[in-house]
Amino acid sequence: IIVTPLLLILINEIGLKSEVIQNMMDSHKGSHNEINQYSLNSLKSAFTREKNDHEIKGAN
Repeated sequence: IIVTPLLLILINEIGLKSEVIQNMMDSHKGSHNEINQYSLNSLKSAFTREKNDHEIKGAN
């Protein structure tokens, strides 16, 4: 398999989505308000990580 940048982005996206979904599933044990807050934080950290990855790649 030839790993293209597009493929890497796709793999990254799938990874982030499954991580966020997993976090939501895990937090489902808490109250509804906690779930919303937790998934919001998960999304924020996921997007921040994604943005930082792009900036690091762009700098090189």
